[in-house]
Amino acid sequence: MAMTTRDLAAAPDSTRPDPAWSNPALRTPAAEHPTGAVSDSAQPRLWRNEAAGRYELSLEHELVAVAHFVDQGGLTVVPHTEVAPTRRGQGIGAVLVGGVLDDLRARGQQVVPQCWYVRQFIEEHPDYSEVIAL
Repeated sequence: MAMTTRDLAAAPDSTRPDPAWSNPALRTPAAEHPTGAVSDSAQPRLWRNEAAGRYELSLEHELVAVAHFVDQGGLTVVPHTEVAPTRRGQGIGAVLVGGVLDDLRARGQQVVPQCWYVRQFIEEHPDYSEVIAL
């Protein structure tokens, strides 16, 4: 069974972040993203959007998942992840979180996984256990 993030459309919290796919005015086509174009291949592309405080995963020029983050010195808090409703159940959440953890490890950062899915992913992938802040 593919891993996904929770269905936030059902969540009652009105303070949760508004992902780009829920508001067309916020969408930035991947090809126009300031860090560079995404190829036409079906390979997912992950970038760290410092201005928005989130990692963004695109697939075929479509934003499909986000992981919000807050830098706190050598620690990075990940409070929330979300996968576009049309992409849930396809393993996109696992690709997103694995990429985020790989990037944080490469940066020498430790993660504070406030998001339940990030915690679960790390539990299921012990090779990421060294990036957890104790």
